Amino acid sequence: MHGAVTHVIDRGGRFAAKFHGLRFDPLNMVLYINGLTNNVRKPAKPEPGWWDRLKVMFL
Repeated sequence: MHGAVTHVIDRGGRFAAKFHGLRFDPLNMVLYINGLTNNVRKPAKPEPGWWDRLKVMFL
């Protein structure tokens, strides 16, 4: 006897989750995958340029 397992892999190719059997609620998997795909990393704060450093000296 074998069981069905659905594995979810994230964008980085890493294991993220598994759903066992055929009777899990598909909405749970859709919401989980939606959370993975919409979890966009915020860009890093840019380094201050020379103008920003110069302005700080006069404040």
